[in-house]
Amino acid sequence: MEKRTNKQNNSIHKLFPQIASKCVEEGIDKKMIIEKLVEFPAPVTEEFVKEVWRDIQFSLYGVRKTSKATTAQITGTYDVFNKFWGEVWGIHVPFPSLDELEERA
Repeated sequence: MEKRTNKQNNSIHKLFPQIASKCVEEGIDKKMIIEKLVEFPAPVTEEFVKEVWRDIQFSLYGVRKTSKATTAQITGTYDVFNKFWGEVWGIHVPFPSLDELEERA
């Protein structure tokens, strides 16, 4: 996978404030966007699942990056994350073991 170019990086960082300004001009607030986003169909991706994890971790511990979380915070986040997927969708995936990680390497 090819990494984004510097021009692409600069462009997306210019795009974000432009869209934010347009929303303010049009009287569009965060709640309105979230309501529409909830209705908008999009596939579940690995990146999306990671954002769900980060949101749970941040709400529990105020830590957004997984690399900054303690072992206890990872365990606590997984417990809530796993409960969410299990209770809402009937999905349960055990936390990968060291053996499983070594098999991938």
